Amino acid sequence: MADIIDFHKNPVTNIKKDLKKKEKELTRVKEELAFFKRIYSATASTGDLLKLQLADLESSITILQGHLGLVQQNLKNLKAKLADLDNAKSQIHIITPPDKPKK
Repeated sequence: MADIIDFHKNPVTNIKKDLKKKEKELTRVKEELAFFKRIYSATASTGDLLKLQLADLESSITILQGHLGLVQQNLKNLKAKLADLDNAKSQIHIITPPDKPKK
């Protein structure tokens, strides 16, 4: 593209050839630009999709943290009930009846 067409030295046919070369180069550059636009568009779409997935993951983590809190509370309650049962078990005294004499 840095070539300068010298209208005084080139006959008309050479000018037409130069023009065709420039048109081909322009077409190639336009195709490259379209290619990079497609890449940019795909990258932007991928970025948007990743942002949505990240938001979904963050929401899932929040929900799982809530469930974990409930499970921890249930475990704490079960441990307390187990301690109560152990305490009650230690207070149970089994009295066996005396052996009856044989006749």
